[in-house]
Amino acid sequence: MITPLRASLGPSSLPPPGRPVVESFAADTIALMDTLGVRRAPVVCIGMDLLHGVTLANMAPGRILAVIGAGAMLPVTEPAHMARLEAMSRFIFACTRSTPRITNLLTLAFLYMGHLSGAAKPLRSMLKSSPLDLALLDQSEMREAMTAGAPYNHSPSFAIHEACSREVEAFVADWRDALVNCRVPVVLLNGDRSPWCPVATLEDFAALLDARFERECGRTVVEDGVEGRGRQGVHGVRCDER
Repeated sequence: MITPLRASLGPSSLPPPGRPVVESFAADTIALMDTLGVRRAPVVCIGMDLLHGVTLANMAPGRILAVIGAGAMLPVTEPAHMARLEAMSRFIFACTRSTPRITNLLTLAFLYMGHLSGAAKPLRSMLKSSPLDLALLDQSEMREAMTAGAPYNHSPSFAIHEACSREVEAFVADWRDALVNCRVPVVLLNGDRSPWCPVATLEDFAALLDARFERECGRTVVEDGVEGRGRQGVHGVRCDER
């Protein structure tokens, strides 16, 4: 599995001025595939990164075999979609839509919270409405995997708040058409207890996409079941083509 770090993570620079962060990441990923000699591959997306996967697939459909949303968040296009979200996401998305400039400050505060109190604490705040996810976070191996990227988000010399806020702005825009008309197959694997993608919202898209529920599973369906459940989602899709 190849895990690209998008621009601004760690000490890397932001995308050039005027260049959208989502499209910039898609172009960087294609360049990385070229460098590594990967001709085609599926893309696995977690959380808001589904927007990145869909953008990449629509930009270069000949290079992407499928987009697999594992515990992914869907476009927030209807008032009901917003109302169903857990409180923190609903607050950040609403602020971004009404006052985009505040998102930068909110993201920075969230990063400092993780820097000062440990990366697990912000995760607990975000997952507090999902006992299943909190139980997974209590497992040391799972907690380590979920917080391993923290050093790339914030340090005394850099923080990714500006890039993150620009990504949130892109996510809260209406990208439903890009998803449902994606130029490659899209498979969604979501837990039926996920606070970030409620069942009712997933059902809104189920008639248009290959959407699958994992019973008694929360937002961390990908971490909890990537070896077993994840393989069901990519059955028949080769991992890469060199």
